[in-house]
Amino acid sequence: MVAWELDQTQPNPYELAVKTPTQAAVRRQLAEEEGKALKVGVDASLSDEVSPCSLIAMGIDLEGEQRSLKTLTGSLWDHSQDRQITRVALRSNALTRKLEEWFSLLQLYIPTSLLLRKREPQKKENPKPFEVKLWLPSQIGQQVSFDISLAEIEYKLRNAQAHEALGVLRRNLQVRATLYDVKDRWLRGQGANTRALNAIATVQARIAAARDEYRQARISLLALADLLGYDKVDQEFLPLEDKDIRSMTEAEHGQGETRRTLSWIWRRVNAADAVTSILLAGLVHGQVPEFVTDATEEETQVFVTETIRVEWGKSRARAQRYQEEIQLVEEEMNRTLRFFVWKAADWRKKGDPASMRSSSAEHHEGLRAYAERQAALCQLLHDAFQRQWKGVPSLIGSANDEMRRPDLFYQRKQQEYERRKKKVTKIFTTSSMPSPPVPTSSNDHSAT
Repeated sequence: MVAWELDQTQPNPYELAVKTPTQAAVRRQLAEEEGKALKVGVDASLSDEVSPCSLIAMGIDLEGEQRSLKTLTGSLWDHSQDRQITRVALRSNALTRKLEEWFSLLQLYIPTSLLLRKREPQKKENPKPFEVKLWLPSQIGQQVSFDISLAEIEYKLRNAQAHEALGVLRRNLQVRATLYDVKDRWLRGQGANTRALNAIATVQARIAAARDEYRQARISLLALADLLGYDKVDQEFLPLEDKDIRSMTEAEHGQGETRRTLSWIWRRVNAADAVTSILLAGLVHGQVPEFVTDATEEETQVFVTETIRVEWGKSRARAQRYQEEIQLVEEEMNRTLRFFVWKAADWRKKGDPASMRSSSAEHHEGLRAYAERQAALCQLLHDAFQRQWKGVPSLIGSANDEMRRPDLFYQRKQQEYERRKKKVTKIFTTSSMPSPPVPTSSNDHSAT
């Protein structure tokens, strides 16, 4: 870490050494293959503007826009503002226009898609844009015949999409764990906790988007594997359940510390990363080799170690930024106090008769009174801020001590827990005590 910070020509410690395919890399490789085919006079494109790989990439992008619009539409409620409703309506209209363009291009490359659209039973008379089926090769399957190369292109892009979605999911799970830790350890007060919850909600939305993207990619990969005859794809891309979406330090519901296990998204590394270029280059067709889908224990350990190393480096960088922010705020507080001292002295200097040009004594007295009033206000502000910030240096010192010695933090948490426990016990003890007997008057005894 330190070597890279001093010399950024060194290997970047914040990047995983274990590479996984990305959609951008696959699209670039497909474009290069298309360029090589054009050089030898082979052109599979039926349009001057959209090639087969561009068509499939466009369909996957539209699918992502459909998921995004569905999430945005689901966030509306009866009392949504007009601005929110307008934003959703505009995005819906834009997606509708894109869908019209998409189906015109799809009909060019897969003419039978028009027949499938007519056969598709309409559940609604006017379906929303995110409910429209795109009829990608993975959705067509074996219903009608089409160019199988389109299915191979989609398989390569879906493979990268699944890996990319898992990577985004892992990163945001670690970010969420860090945010929860910071919130529980350091944040106090309604304002700070509200901001923290908003940040956590933003990260949670990214986690949900990555989850939906992986699940959709997996469904498409299984359909394409059945169409292309690939084996063991269901073993390479496991089903992503809600219980699997947790950070490294988070246990499954119902598991204790002694039985806690990592989710498969951290333990499962597919050995295809070592031969990704071979697979994506089309040198491996038909059966996916066994060494591509089964990961060894050593490869899994390397992946987990790399992930922990990168996440530790990011946590270290965040901690350093937090320390810098504390230093900046502390310096701003000191400068604020010094400014008010200087400003009060400056106003008193302006009230000195030697610095006044007016010849009237009454005028001199008025200027001096005004200057004294301003100086007094500056002094009052200085004293008020000094009182409010009196305990800040000790809080910063104790926080630094806890960062250097984590056992102090756990001791403080244990003391807070014991105090809360005593308070709760006292409340229950007081409420369970029998009420004292009500004294009776002498008249009641005589009546008895």
